[in-house]
Amino acid sequence: MPTIGVAKSLLRQCCNLTETEVKDQLSYSGQLTLNLTSPDGAIIGCAVRRNLQARQPVYVSVGHRVSLATACDIVHGCCLHRIPEPIRQADILARAAARL
Repeated sequence: MPTIGVAKSLLRQCCNLTETEVKDQLSYSGQLTLNLTSPDGAIIGCAVRRNLQARQPVYVSVGHRVSLATACDIVHGCCLHRIPEPIRQADILARAAARL
């Protein structure tokens, strides 16, 4: 089964940039995505924002049987809000169940 990794915050140990630097580079470049590299130069993920006005990206990594480009396209297509809709709906349902 293909999988994709999505996170709201950047895992600091894995990337050469801080979250602030990622946000600044996305704003400056005018791009919706920014490849993230490890200290040894390998591309390990991508920062994706919903539109050019969005300040907060989500961080995408490949999972199983999905390329990084495809993972970023899928995440971007699922974002009605900042968080991809399947994850957002699961979070809403889990919070509602926790209140019971």
